[in-house]
Amino acid sequence: MLVSIIIPFYNVERYFRACLASIVHQTYTTLEILLIDDCSPDNSLAIAREYAEKDDRIKIIRHEKNLRQGGARNTGLKVASGEYIWFIDSDDEIATPYAVEHLVQVARRDESDVILFGAQGKFSDHKKECLYGDYTYNREYVFNKENPFYTVYMNNILHGVHDYTWLSPSPWMKLFKRSFLEKYHFKFLEHTLYEDIPMLGLLPLAERVTQLPYVFYDYYQREGSTMSSGIAANYVENFERLAQQLWEIHDSYLTEYERSEMIVPVVLMHHLRYNTRRLKASLSIPAYEQWLVEMYDFFKEQLSYRIGLEELNPWPRRIGDQMQWQAVFRSFQDSAVAKRTKVQLIDNVITVKSKKLKKMVKMLMPYGVVRLIQIIKSR
Repeated sequence: MLVSIIIPFYNVERYFRACLASIVHQTYTTLEILLIDDCSPDNSLAIAREYAEKDDRIKIIRHEKNLRQGGARNTGLKVASGEYIWFIDSDDEIATPYAVEHLVQVARRDESDVILFGAQGKFSDHKKECLYGDYTYNREYVFNKENPFYTVYMNNILHGVHDYTWLSPSPWMKLFKRSFLEKYHFKFLEHTLYEDIPMLGLLPLAERVTQLPYVFYDYYQREGSTMSSGIAANYVENFERLAQQLWEIHDSYLTEYERSEMIVPVVLMHHLRYNTRRLKASLSIPAYEQWLVEMYDFFKEQLSYRIGLEELNPWPRRIGDQMQWQAVFRSFQDSAVAKRTKVQLIDNVITVKSKKLKKMVKMLMPYGVVRLIQIIKSR
């Protein structure tokens, strides 16, 4: 079985050798290693050529213009001939030399459309941490017609229930059957941040999914990464493109699935809420307020004509406090909402935790800690 490993690269000369070494030293050797040069300005291409001269499994494809991560992955998909595909970021590494061998064994056994596995974050001080709470699971799960994936998927997407899996849009935590991606004509968006989010709309279409409890990927958070470099000027435009692709996937393939109309709104609401909370500390107050206004306008455009409050039932716990979102939805009926009101409505969505969550946290805390917090607040 041939496995195609697709690695876009751009300005990664400091990390590229470690990435490539983790791939070429895999114990499973039937690999097609596709290195996509996205017009890298540094010495990365020379490193790619150095490895290609020593290993005939490596092919280098060069872009004439920069297409970002999504476009480079698409280039790899066009030329890939492997039965399975693994997307790797060029500043990350495969965590173990036995990873591909294990994944191939599982793919042969289950004929999986998608295999999900774990990743760990690695830091400059050599510390490691499990990403997204992933893969604290101690057993494998195989989903098929007899054990459908869709119920697990919906509980995860809507309510953050992680009994079986924790779904991340990141493609490097998944091994894909190439025919599955081709069947649904999936392509990543070019020139777009978070281009992997629409992959969440693709996952429920998989007929056979295997969840593994193993960590096979080392992810490095670098300076200048998406989340450490502030808000791009065209951030909202990026999410408009993501929303369009998500709706296209839904309208083409998912309309007959139960409660599928909730998938796209919840994915958008969750990810924008999550990213805003992460970015807030890096923004000035005026920049943050302008960002909230843009988020309000985006939500009104995306949600008011596609889904109503009555359709968000039961309430998707993953998107936060129901009362705050209800206030946002009700305001959509007003054609002239003041800027200050938009800021307050979306800030409440971002910052207010549900009363149930507050109550649960309070119950779990020792009484002395709770009392200390009460005393401090009363001063």
